[in-house]
This record gives sequence, C-alpha cells and structure tokens, in this order.
Amino acid sequence: MRGTITLSASARFGFGGKQFVARVTGRHPKFTFQYEFMGRKEGKRGESTSVEVDDAGLYVTRDVDSKGRADDSFALVYTKTDGELAKHWIDKSDAMKLAKRLDARDAIDWTAEGTAYEPKPAPPVEAPTLAPDIAGALASALQAIKDERETHAAMLDRLGGFVNAAAQQHAAGDIAAAHLNCKEALDLAHLALGECDAIEPLAAMLGYEDPDPVAAPTKGGAS
Repeated sequence: MRGTITLSASARFGFGGKQFVARVTGRHPKFTFQYEFMGRKEGKRGESTSVEVDDAGLYVTRDVDSKGRADDSFALVYTKTDGELAKHWIDKSDAMKLAKRLDARDAIDWTAEGTAYEPKPAPPVEAPTLAPDIAGALASALQAIKDERETHAAMLDRLGGFVNAAAQQHAAGDIAAAHLNCKEALDLAHLALGECDAIEPLAAMLGYEDPDPVAAPTKGGAS
C-alpha cells in the first residue's frame, strides 16, 4: 500500500472546533456511527482539520456552516490494483451498510475489486429522439417548399437547405443535429409559408411554437 489520502474539514466563524475528521469503526446507538477521531484543530480559532490517511477504510469529514449545521461526507479509502491509495465518496446509506459490516467484524476487502468498493454507475445519457414518422413529415415539408418556390424563391431555397440537411442527418442517425435544423426550418417556414398544411405536422412533432404568429404572413402573401 503506497501513498496517502488527504481528508479535511472546516467550520465557519464562531463554530471552530466542531468540525472533525474521523475513521468510522462501526455503529453507535446515539450518534449513528462509532468514531475514531483523527488530526488536530488548526487555524486561529481552530476552524480547520486536515489528516493524511495512509490506511484503507471508511472515513467521515464533518464541516460546519455559518448557522452551525453539520455536513457529513463519507470517504471510502481503498487500494487500487497498483497498490496506490484512492478514495471514493459514498452516501450515508452505503456508509451505514459498511458500518454494520464493521460491527459484525466481517472480513472486508478494501481493494478496487473488493466488495467494499461499489461505486454507483453514472446514469445513462439519453440522446434526443424524434417521432418515428419524422422522415415522412420532412418529405411532405420539402414538397410544400417546392410547390411554393415561384412565390418565395430565395427564402425557400434556404428553407429547403435546412430541411434537406435535417433529412440527411436523421437518416445518418445524428438526431440532435437533425432536430436543430428542423427548428431552424420551422422558424423560416412561418415567415415563408405562414400556416402550411405540410409544415404544421412537423411543428407539432417537435413541440414547436411560432415565435411571432402575428407577424407571420399568410400563404400567398407578399414576400
């Protein structure tokens, strides 16, 4: 086992000395945990405590805020495969489980592969998704753009570019980029087409709201 882990605690002005760093050795009927206090109070008013931990185990740091409220954090110090010490912050419920095992004098394996080290996996990040029939709505919107080309040629060219890009990105699986291009297309569509029968289903799928429905011209209006 090599290296050390620094654990520290602090207290705000007026509450110096109430902070602490301790090793958890089991449970306590009154204080929840049995503590083995470590380190010394430092600072002008004894408002900080810092400890270099060189042994794997369960530790707690208690900070005290400006209203005297205690904030406990639980550190699981374990040994990595290369022999170096590392720490993993765990919640109070997991600390309670470990304290119960310490009470029972279980043989706890304080290594990265051991039963004591059980970090919670990060929640999966869900990619944004579009409606299953988005491709059909895009095709309808593109056809409507072609039908209106003679009236609003320049603006519709830009709009067609947004919708074509969205269709290609959707087909390639780049849903987030397709979604963004759809939003751009819908902003422009309300200026170019007004209330278009082919555009509105696409707007409904994306939860789109016209940013300025009063100013948007009706279909066939002046460009």
